[in-house]
Amino acid sequence: MMNINLIPDLMSVSTITDPSEVDFSQPYTFLSVSKENMTLICPMDYTPEHTILREDGWKGFKFADTLYTCNAGALSTISSVLDEAGIPIIMTSDVNMDYIFLKEEHFTKALYTLEQNGCKITNEMGDTTA
Repeated sequence: MMNINLIPDLMSVSTITDPSEVDFSQPYTFLSVSKENMTLICPMDYTPEHTILREDGWKGFKFADTLYTCNAGALSTISSVLDEAGIPIIMTSDVNMDYIFLKEEHFTKALYTLEQNGCKITNEMGDTTA
């Protein structure tokens, strides 16, 4: 069984030009930089004022097991299960944790789908969602 923790904040996914406006002290703040753009995922209340594109209303969860204790194909399995259910996602990772973000309107269906596929879902305090 895989353990998944819900992220309590509503998130924003945006394209930015100036990373100096990002409050990196906020939990669940991720910045991806490519040749084409800078993509920021962060709590909606902390999205910088100046964005090129901004899409609010994302929810997220993280795997309670670190990459070191989780089986190697876990992220692939979870993304496949959600894809089969027609739920689009954004995945990201830090040094020892995987995260998945999806639009709020897909969140209930995603949680149900994951529970039906053997995942135990809890909030940050460890309380189950059921």
